[in-house]
Amino acid sequence: KVIIVLCKSFSSDEKEIFRSAMKCANALGGNVDSRGVALTIVLSSIRGDIASGGNNIGDKIEMSARTSIIISSPNQCAAALYFLSGLLRGGSSQAETETPAKGISGAFESSLVEISSTMVHERLLQYLHVSPRQFAYSLLDICGAVIDLIISSGQSCDGNYVAGNSAIQDTLLCCIYLLSCGVTKAGAMRLLDSFAQGLTGVKDVSQLLDIYFDDLFELITKELHEPTGAVWEFGDINVKAFDSLLRTCHGETIGHKMGKIGPILESHLSGEAISSLTTAPSSESKEDVQLIFQTKLFIMALVQSIVSNPDLPKKYVQPFAEALLTNAVIPNLVWQVGSHASALRKLSAAVLLSILQGGTSTLTICKLCPELLPILKSTLGDDDGIIRELVSVSLSKIFEALPAVLGEQAIDKLYPELMRGLDDGNENVRFASCDALRNFLRCAPAANYRGTAIEYMVENLFVHLDDPNPGLQEKVYAALVAAVSVDPAVVAKNAEASIFSHRHSKYCKKLLNLACDK
Repeated sequence: KVIIVLCKSFSSDEKEIFRSAMKCANALGGNVDSRGVALTIVLSSIRGDIASGGNNIGDKIEMSARTSIIISSPNQCAAALYFLSGLLRGGSSQAETETPAKGISGAFESSLVEISSTMVHERLLQYLHVSPRQFAYSLLDICGAVIDLIISSGQSCDGNYVAGNSAIQDTLLCCIYLLSCGVTKAGAMRLLDSFAQGLTGVKDVSQLLDIYFDDLFELITKELHEPTGAVWEFGDINVKAFDSLLRTCHGETIGHKMGKIGPILESHLSGEAISSLTTAPSSESKEDVQLIFQTKLFIMALVQSIVSNPDLPKKYVQPFAEALLTNAVIPNLVWQVGSHASALRKLSAAVLLSILQGGTSTLTICKLCPELLPILKSTLGDDDGIIRELVSVSLSKIFEALPAVLGEQAIDKLYPELMRGLDDGNENVRFASCDALRNFLRCAPAANYRGTAIEYMVENLFVHLDDPNPGLQEKVYAALVAAVSVDPAVVAKNAEASIFSHRHSKYCKKLLNLACDK
């Protein structure tokens, strides 16, 4: 009855009542006998355990007490969690005399293990993203109380002993789920910082998560390893925790674990993800399609955060670049109608550029070009200026990396779209198009450009060489310098014709001299 009254008091909006209830919980926690009984009753009630009957009077009393506390809502659960944190904080002052041995030991250890496992009970984690703020704060509070107790026990991170401690593991897991909840994100990060600082042998959060990464990763992704080939849906608590874990870990840790991470990212971004998220792909509803795009957008944003992370050594990404581009990025660059599809194309283009900027191998680029170049060519005409800019810069990177292997047919298909970028209404696209054309003119034998292609490109480049923007003039000039190596006669002819028609003739004269020297 005392516990029921206190739990109800923790639900009160009156601060004084809440404080008084917390003091009472502290007092119960400071008493060895009452603390054990209270923990048993409340923990089993939070988890919704069904008490198994016993033969002695003590068992029957405990069973009666357990079943008399019904916790069936997030608010009731929040009150019980506040009660638990009060018990722990009240008992922490007694912990040293009760457990003088090194670390967490004896009965106190069993309580912490049970409490920490309850913090990550599926029921509580589901409440975290669908319940009022009060529940999230209560889970944050009990998590902080457990961290304080673990730290006060003198626990250290000096080897396998720590890696096998389920209380630390579950507490870290709870912090990761709290990070994925908007209202507790900042508080959870502060808890992680204090946890890392309090454990002997750990210098920061990055090192702590590195030690426990494999355990946390397996716990969060366990449902994905089932034979059914399940994938997460948008809003799933586990996909949010997965996102929080990868965004919080150091880039070096992510790099070492790309063999585990990559396949999960690919499975959620590939075409197979559609059939997994919908029961009948041929008759998808608007809600199904929206769910698919929301899931893909969420995962693609995570991919972008990984590949653009300055702390992630690019050498770790390169072995997985081909599979990631083939299975996750290229399919989502293909044009589809709708704002969600446009947003996904934009993110996919950003991921592509980040991977290319990381120094993707020439072999990988050559292997992907037959599939990638036609899609990028088509995307140059996208309605979104940012997508056109990202694709233009990506093409520049691809052309720069290609040895002189591009064929005549590829050139004939690509150059008209590249030239259209010079007339784009977005100034950034125009600049990016100049760089792409410069490298385009260097990625094939000169003979492959001769004729209509080089004549058209040079003639139009000279038109834009007279642009009023000095910065664009410099970019166009650099592209024309590359054209000199392809066909100096065509450049010389256009330079002579433009000297007297351009408002500034310096670039025309320089190009004429370069062409004549060839």
